[in-house]
Amino acid sequence: MSKPFISVIIPAKGDFENLPLSLLDINYFLEKKFEEPHEIMVIDSGLEDECRTTMSKFEEKMKNFKLLTNSVNEGTGRSIKMGMLTSSGSWKAILGGDEGEKINSLSYMIPFMKPSPRADILIGTTPLKNVVKEAPHYLPIKFLQIAYNFFIKILFRARIEDSWSDVRCFSENSAEKIFSMLKFDSNIYGLESLVLADRMGLRIRYVDIPLDKESAMFSLKNYLQMITGAIRMRWWLFRKKYALN
Repeated sequence: MSKPFISVIIPAKGDFENLPLSLLDINYFLEKKFEEPHEIMVIDSGLEDECRTTMSKFEEKMKNFKLLTNSVNEGTGRSIKMGMLTSSGSWKAILGGDEGEKINSLSYMIPFMKPSPRADILIGTTPLKNVVKEAPHYLPIKFLQIAYNFFIKILFRARIEDSWSDVRCFSENSAEKIFSMLKFDSNIYGLESLVLADRMGLRIRYVDIPLDKESAMFSLKNYLQMITGAIRMRWWLFRKKYALN
């Protein structure tokens, strides 16, 4: 297969009942939106045997599908890192959660990918005004995310507008630079990747996308972990634990 224009990275564990249908939806979308070859990569981080067998059949029938195994389930961050450094697309997409639904978010990013790239990293974000119109019941969670983003700006003195979003696309070059340095195995990899990108001077562009139902989910435990993770990363930067020039 010739070099893919875009690779979609999907970390998977458990039974993932909807994964096969999601893969078909993703493949249909990519074939419709991209004339260039594409790649779908699932990182097995502890799939149940039946689902793993199904994924193996996909790999046999779909030339653009790859299944990698993370033998030790060390968290979403580790699986994403493996996929980013192993996939071969000129662009590498992470959608987070229900990929079958979120794949449509890429439609809003395509104009910034080609014909010539207008950024190194694309982040899907839902503006506050859109939340007010589409889902006012989501406003309390949105305000908590805004507060977190403000905290991140101050803590890292970084030009980061939305570190909470899980819809992201990285150019091949930026993915190689960033993900080879990642230290977090948990979901904090998202913040870590943006902070490192900012420190490297990479171009980050925020693209408006519709609000998805999964974004409206909130966990206080996860919120506190994101705060403590950010403080931990700030300490690592102070101690020069990252090989930044």
